[in-house]
Amino acid sequence: MQFPGEQRVRIDKEDSWVWKDRETTLFMVKSAYKILKEYAQGAERDLFVGFCRLKAQPSSHLTAWRAMEDKIVSKANLVRRGICMTTNICCMCGEEEETMSRLFCTCRVF
Repeated sequence: MQFPGEQRVRIDKEDSWVWKDRETTLFMVKSAYKILKEYAQGAERDLFVGFCRLKAQPSSHLTAWRAMEDKIVSKANLVRRGICMTTNICCMCGEEEETMSRLFCTCRVF
């Protein structure tokens, strides 16, 4: 018996990735952009559209996106994820907790 929403493993078939878009089953960045744009609203949508139009290297886009989502690897984020740290003090200034905003905005060591 199979329950609604239950997925069964089929050993006679090989796993594969499937892109479930309304228009195509082939993944394209354009279709992913369109879907994300549909779900974003208000200021979030404006930010997303502006971000995607930036003329920058993909690695810069990824770093900026991770910073906006607070996914930068900082000591505070590692502790939040359950990683045991000997200290969570910023290694650049040694004054406060190392957070993403501290690394990018307030920590000035010259």
